[in-house]
Amino acid sequence: MPLFLDNFDLGFFKDSETIFCGLLQDVVSGGTKIVGYYGIPYFNRHYGNVQLIARTDLRKDGKNLEITGLDSHLAGRAVWTVKLGGMNINCRDADRLTRRVAVNRLDGGGMAVVSLVNADVLPSFMENEVIRFQVVGFPELIEYFRDEDEYAEAQPSTKDGRSFLLEEGAVFPSGLLRNRNPNGSEFETNEHLDDIMHIRGRAKSIYYGTIELDGESQQPFLKCMIDTQYGELEIVHCINQVKEEQRNNIREGAIVDFYGTLSGDVAIYEYEKGVVHDEEHNLRALRDVLAGGDAERIRSILSGEAEYFVGCRKERFNGADAIIAQLKHIQEMQTGEQFAHMATISDTEGETEYGKGKRCVVHAAGKTNNYQSIAFLDLDENGNISRLATSDDPRYHFRIDE
Repeated sequence: MPLFLDNFDLGFFKDSETIFCGLLQDVVSGGTKIVGYYGIPYFNRHYGNVQLIARTDLRKDGKNLEITGLDSHLAGRAVWTVKLGGMNINCRDADRLTRRVAVNRLDGGGMAVVSLVNADVLPSFMENEVIRFQVVGFPELIEYFRDEDEYAEAQPSTKDGRSFLLEEGAVFPSGLLRNRNPNGSEFETNEHLDDIMHIRGRAKSIYYGTIELDGESQQPFLKCMIDTQYGELEIVHCINQVKEEQRNNIREGAIVDFYGTLSGDVAIYEYEKGVVHDEEHNLRALRDVLAGGDAERIRSILSGEAEYFVGCRKERFNGADAIIAQLKHIQEMQTGEQFAHMATISDTEGETEYGKGKRCVVHAAGKTNNYQSIAFLDLDENGNISRLATSDDPRYHFRIDE
């Protein structure tokens, strides 16, 4: 995601490569390591309210790490619970630890674009997965209006004299619609447009934000909380990002008009320290792979002696390299759309290896209900996968999760 140092009044770190490299080194040397499914760490460093996250990847030697980017965020209290959309809007040159997603409200309505930080701690990015993140807005343009009339008067008019006004709390993906409209003049001209959200809200509270650098504490930026259709949103900006004539409007009750990027930190609650190693999360990671996701993401949750038993062919593959190679081979051989469903064994006919109540993933091909096989997991004492087994045994009856 774009780096929003200016919103924290930290733009001077971009003045020279030497200064910026020094910041990167400080984030890595003093940051908390959070490891995702790729087994590659993020380094999270907090400077008061300011949170900087260094992304990394393995060098070509496969042993040493290199820094691939720096993300900005704000530690706050606004949390959204949403469903992932099915649209792939990740940047074409994104590294493995970067993820930009389209999300919907839990009722299925709306659409928002969010750049996730610490994203690799999530087991799956499949459509309709429910995720939670601590959210903050970084405006590129923000305006404060005294009241409804002032807001309405400031909006541009069309040729027929009408104005486009957002309702209070609205979250609108204006940039995405501009960049993804094949009939528009800006079609696929700028990937950054996908980030831009247009949001209107009423200021509930406004506070100074704190930066702690070299043992000193400063308050050079503002935090404005508004309500939206998704929940509370904390907006971060400096005073000089607001037009001078509007600065007297920066108060509780003012109407806030926001154009900018949403950042969501998913390393909260159960993911605060990274990947969760248990059957449910391992199954969700496997489900993502069976539906066409990157098989490398499950390497870190395979035990050293893991076995993959393909029941329909009575074949066994041992060790992470062999298992992942086979999963990739299966993906290459598949044609048409692939589906994978979280499920529970509801009943069995006769004696089977796994019994009633066992959690599993059901794979389907071509159509969502054209079931092909069932995948089961056994775990070791560390919660890693010791055995992956697939079966097409018709004696298994299952119930797909709603």
